[in-house]
Amino acid sequence: MSKPARKGAAFRRIGDAYLIGMILPAAVVIGYFMGRGLDSLTGWTPWGTRVLTVLGVVAGFREAIRIALKVGREEDAAMRGGRGPDGESQQ
Repeated sequence: MSKPARKGAAFRRIGDAYLIGMILPAAVVIGYFMGRGLDSLTGWTPWGTRVLTVLGVVAGFREAIRIALKVGREEDAAMRGGRGPDGESQQ
């Protein structure tokens, strides 16, 4: 892999890692406001807010873990010199 390609891949991994810090709070806020909207439509106060906020937390953690694992796999491949999990060159 050429030096500019490695540099681009490194920046992509940094961007993905930065996303983790944004996805979790965004998922919680979206769940909260959707729950508030559901409560106002149905009169389930406070259960819609509670349930959808918890679902937002779960979705946020799930996505954060997925991204972290992806970044880890890419970083491991970069440390092996661009070799894939089976030892073959990735191009």
